[in-house]
Amino acid sequence: LIAAIRGNQSIDSGEIYCSANGQSEFVDENVPFYRRSVYEDLPTMDYFSKSRVDLNNEIQRECISELGITSFDYGWKYNGVSYLSINNKAKYLIRESSKKNYPYEKRRMHFNVLLNNSIPYTFFEVQKAYKSATEYFENKTLIGIKINIHKNKFEFFWQLLLKSYYFIVKNKSELLVLSILFSVILGKTSKNNIDNYFYFELVLFIIYLLILFNEKIKKYKMKKDTLFEKNVFMFNNIDIMDSYNKILNTIKNINNNFKLNGIFIVMLYWYVKNLLEDNS
Repeated sequence: LIAAIRGNQSIDSGEIYCSANGQSEFVDENVPFYRRSVYEDLPTMDYFSKSRVDLNNEIQRECISELGITSFDYGWKYNGVSYLSINNKAKYLIRESSKKNYPYEKRRMHFNVLLNNSIPYTFFEVQKAYKSATEYFENKTLIGIKINIHKNKFEFFWQLLLKSYYFIVKNKSELLVLSILFSVILGKTSKNNIDNYFYFELVLFIIYLLILFNEKIKKYKMKKDTLFEKNVFMFNNIDIMDSYNKILNTIKNINNNFKLNGIFIVMLYWYVKNLLEDNS
């Protein structure tokens, strides 16, 4: 699950929010902004359309503008509709008498249509893509939430073996170069065949090792700061709400400075619920 920490210029600044969101609009020739702005700002819904009108292309428009991604694995799945409102009592009015006539600083009411989809990208590919998105400024950073479902102990250990295998396959070229360089150096030292070229190979091996180590450290640091992984075991008589609350508490502990937006809490619940039901 990809979530976003909203940027300083956003309404919900500093809050953990959905991956992508926006106001759904109908295209209107009387709005000059649509002619001047970028493609992603042009609404996809036509009020007078004789065929269907839905939000699928609207949410894809937001994914392009906020995340910089254009491909999806399958059609959008609609989870439901939420209703949010703000009803803030006035704090900054100078005259107390004004509070009687205007007791609230601002009011806002809107409905959210909640959708989800899958994408053919890794979390780190999305992180790179969103930095060149049109509305990149709306989010400070992205965070990823990965939940691994294990039906039984055998499957848990099998997944560990698969993960080790995929790691070797993914890094086979680096491992091959390391093994070749290491075997050459080891072979020369064992035969006491040390010459000037041996020292060149040794320096080459050390440089390659340092570059590789530096790249892995960068990836590990990025993963540690932005990707949060949780294992859920279905062989322990799993309860959806119990699992959800544990995951929610894990995310709450990410950083005390960040507040979980109400809409994110709802989306996280649907994510956990869909995962557990798909694996039950």
